[in-house]
Amino acid sequence: MSRRKPEVSILFSASEEYTTDGRDFSLYLGACLCHAGWSRVHLVGWSSEKTDNDNAIHYEDDKARESFFPYGVNKPVPFNRRQCTFNSVSVVRDSQLIIICVNCNETQACSRKVKSLLPERHDCCVISFQYGTKNSLTGHHSFPKDSRYPVLDGAVGLLVSRVMTGKGPAFCALNQGCLVLSRLTKEHSDNGQKFLNLLETANIPILYRRNITPHTWGVVMWRQFEPLCALTGLDASALLANRNARILYATMVSEAYQVLKLASRKTKWEANLHCTGAGILLQIIAMCTKGGLARALPLVVALPDFIFRPLSGFLLPVKKGAKPPLLEDLQAHRKTALKWQLEELVNVATNQRCAMPVSTRVFHLLQLAIQNAQGSPCISNKDLYFKAGSPDAVAKRANIFTLKFIGICGVIIVLALFIWHYEL
Repeated sequence: MSRRKPEVSILFSASEEYTTDGRDFSLYLGACLCHAGWSRVHLVGWSSEKTDNDNAIHYEDDKARESFFPYGVNKPVPFNRRQCTFNSVSVVRDSQLIIICVNCNETQACSRKVKSLLPERHDCCVISFQYGTKNSLTGHHSFPKDSRYPVLDGAVGLLVSRVMTGKGPAFCALNQGCLVLSRLTKEHSDNGQKFLNLLETANIPILYRRNITPHTWGVVMWRQFEPLCALTGLDASALLANRNARILYATMVSEAYQVLKLASRKTKWEANLHCTGAGILLQIIAMCTKGGLARALPLVVALPDFIFRPLSGFLLPVKKGAKPPLLEDLQAHRKTALKWQLEELVNVATNQRCAMPVSTRVFHLLQLAIQNAQGSPCISNKDLYFKAGSPDAVAKRANIFTLKFIGICGVIIVLALFIWHYEL
């Protein structure tokens, strides 16, 4: 008699009006778990607007589930449809691992529903994998502090997209990011570890941290290339191949770093980008840069093309042809995730009375594109470079980044020569 596989329920927002960011991540995570063969996955399409007792809808997307690229693998494989199925929210009652990936506007209602289905259980674990900076905490606060089962907050440094293959579209990881989870408490360390081991079978790297706030803000900071992709209509790799776009991206990240540094001066934390999949060369440069990846990222992306393009795979690797979720949502006339990404940064800057001129102009351009409901305006990189703000100031900052990069590389080379000479 075969042993019954543990069951995993992944809840995502199924409303067609809103972004599919969380839905695509849910499908990809479920596919990776089933591909490992250790669990049975239930995909639950949640909608807080439903009036039935189940408060869920059945969601089926055959075309989206044809194939996917397992994490770190360059060859697509078919979905395991027998072990990865769509179900209603009632399956949560019998699941050992419950993962909440709904949009911000549905986090609280979904968490309360999950809580009502787990009244006396202790043999399960709830993870709130959310996008943005506050919604995971919203979900966590819906559960009692003294719950018998562990409830963990999570950040997602991994972007899921689709690319075209010879057999049609396939899900893939746009970057080499990872997941971040809050650590288990002492009370749940013994009982909860087995559920985390189950999640690790998806072969997606996981970081365990006491505080995930620096990582959630770090993800928001890193994802600022998405508004630029949405405005130009380009996928991530095509956008990053153009220096005008990279200069804008570098400036936006730099502005965000200054704003968040000011906002967190009392709590003394800095935005952390380690879960976003930086290349090995970028990580080395970050170790030589005060401020880590948050300061090193704008430094390297503003490099001239003849330096950045040959080294892009070692600096900021992204999947070729993969469109970020914000661009796909804009083209499909869905409500985007802008509210809990760039808009959050702009709001923080306003509250702190700190200027973010380029980021603010990009935000307003994207708002205008959303209001026009015509999809991506497909602004050229050159036009966007001038529309987004003072090109002279941005170019000056880019040159400063380049000089800093050359200086750091020079120091590394000198140290390497010194060590080599000393060993001889």
